Amino acid sequence: MAFGQVEVSEQHRWCPGGCREAGGQLVHHRSGLLALQVKPGCNFGYDVECYVGRKMYIENMQAAEVHDELKGRGLQMSISEVYNLADKFLNHLEGVHLESAGQLRAAMMNGGGYVAHIDATCDKGRGCTFVVLSGWDGWALISGRVETEHYELIQPFLQQAIDLFGAPVGFMRDMGGSMRKAIENTAFPSGLRPPELVCHYHFGKDVGKDILNHGHEKLRCLFRESKLKQKLQNYIKSLSELMKGLPLQRMAAKWVAGDETGIPAGDEGMAVIRSFAQRVLDYGHDESLKKFPFTRPYLELYDRCCGISAMLTKEAELGRHSGQTGKYIIRLQNILLPIAESKVFKCAADILREKAIVFDRLRAVLRLDSEDGCISKVCEAELNAAVLTSMERGFNEFIEELNNELKFSSKVFTNKAIKIILDHIEVHGDYLWGHKITTPTFCGEPITRFIFRTNNILECFFRPVKRNIRRRTGCGDVGYSLEHTKASVCYIGNLLSQKYLDIVYDGSLDNMESKFALYDASRGTAHEAFSGVIKVSRSSLSSADKKVVRDSRYAKKVV
Repeated sequence: MAFGQVEVSEQHRWCPGGCREAGGQLVHHRSGLLALQVKPGCNFGYDVECYVGRKMYIENMQAAEVHDELKGRGLQMSISEVYNLADKFLNHLEGVHLESAGQLRAAMMNGGGYVAHIDATCDKGRGCTFVVLSGWDGWALISGRVETEHYELIQPFLQQAIDLFGAPVGFMRDMGGSMRKAIENTAFPSGLRPPELVCHYHFGKDVGKDILNHGHEKLRCLFRESKLKQKLQNYIKSLSELMKGLPLQRMAAKWVAGDETGIPAGDEGMAVIRSFAQRVLDYGHDESLKKFPFTRPYLELYDRCCGISAMLTKEAELGRHSGQTGKYIIRLQNILLPIAESKVFKCAADILREKAIVFDRLRAVLRLDSEDGCISKVCEAELNAAVLTSMERGFNEFIEELNNELKFSSKVFTNKAIKIILDHIEVHGDYLWGHKITTPTFCGEPITRFIFRTNNILECFFRPVKRNIRRRTGCGDVGYSLEHTKASVCYIGNLLSQKYLDIVYDGSLDNMESKFALYDASRGTAHEAFSGVIKVSRSSLSSADKKVVRDSRYAKKVV
């Protein structure tokens, strides 16, 4: 990077007396300085590799952008070479991380150990990236690619994490049986398995889906049959063409800011009516960023249809509008009224609402309706004993209430929802509580800490990984890009922690070059990434396999 394209002349020296090494080779000396700058057999220095890696994986620049920057600095290389250097960067990043496991383990144990948050992420079913995350520190300890979330594929990575970083003080996992089986089949140094907890968010989400999915799907099918979205889109398009050139958004915003509650006359009224149709179509927006079952978008769509239809009916009865405004009020009412007056829609909505009341009570007890359970949070504040005790007591009282209601309630759908909750508690209830952990530090002093109630820290860890892949590749198909990205990309997140940099890179990313060089010197030229160990077949073919079996010449060879 300092000189651009250079030629290196290196002197090799052999012993003039013919002295030989233990392996029989002549005693040979070569430049030690050169090996710390350029890996033997390579054409680009460690500084170029680190420059490319930091630009692509920390600043999330595309390969073409990095290529242009290097060209401006006098370094000529192809874009494929940029990708090659980026892959080498990830290999070195993983190698140095695993080689530093002892120091990282000591740092975590000095703070009372670590909680292993375990999960795998995928997109469109194209294999999974599995990560073991230290919850209190936020570090990815182990990352690897697996074809499915089968416990036999996950367990080797889990075992490697324990072998390198020691046994965790506890596990936080989702509801999947594979994670539980992987923990059960993992060997622990003490022979005792640490406590494992189920994420409250995943528990609530799983219960909510079982309770509400059927009714919500029923509403979705009814709306699809009604073709409401298509009718509203055509309505908005027609009105927009009629009012072309007018500031419709500004007029609607003026009405919203004013004190008038009814539909105004003239062009402003037309703009307001258009916004009514848009309001109905915008039913899927939720400012909390939570998704089904924490929000029920099709129930919200039904409520918006009923509310706006009632307002239009009131306006029509007052008879204040004529001309184009009155025409478009009637036209929108003709679209919404069949849904608002439909007994089938009302029945489906009422059943869904009745079940949702029971689920929302569970959400309140587990505090999933507050920031503590929101998936959009970057991290959770650690709890305290009083809060956990209060929550667990409230949860047990809630279970008693449900059992009593089940005996005396005559509401069919409420009882069904209660049974689903009780069935889930019977299976997972033992894994919901026990977040208080007391462990000794290296000094022997006991320290008490609390495991996070959810796996949100890992969910929020995966989100920027996918978002950055999309930015870096310029490809909207995250599943394809994630499948062709090394799992070691997850270690990039560790570089945001100054504590991690202090331990692994002596406090600064500027020391990466020397660390990579020392790693190669200690390991030789080969680097075997653990992420390439697990290989199984799957029904969904990889891109390389598809290219082979779909070749037109392939069929001629197979009878």
